[in-house]
Amino acid sequence: MASLIKKKKKGVMKGQFGFGNLTGAAIAIGVLVLVVSMMGLLLDGFQGTVDNTSKAYTIIGKGLDAMSEFGNWFNTLVLIAIMVIIIGLVLAYFGGYVGGRKGGGNVGV
Repeated sequence: MASLIKKKKKGVMKGQFGFGNLTGAAIAIGVLVLVVSMMGLLLDGFQGTVDNTSKAYTIIGKGLDAMSEFGNWFNTLVLIAIMVIIIGLVLAYFGGYVGGRKGGGNVGV
């Protein structure tokens, strides 16, 4: 029983889903969106300052294309995050019962 108590962290066993995990994921996605948006704005500003026949203009243009393509994946990333949250809530609702025994069927615990 003592080893079970040591593994607990704010009511969640080590390796299990908890609502505390949502905060970190939401912040990470938000920071990622901000970084990509700021990089797009910076690259757009840089491209406006160089001659459109130079190599720098084409390199910055490729960077803008890359940021745009990466930004297209945000819908997919958010959808995956929502699916993880739903699966975590479903598993939390069932209380960790897997295989008919609590805790995934660990015999001898």
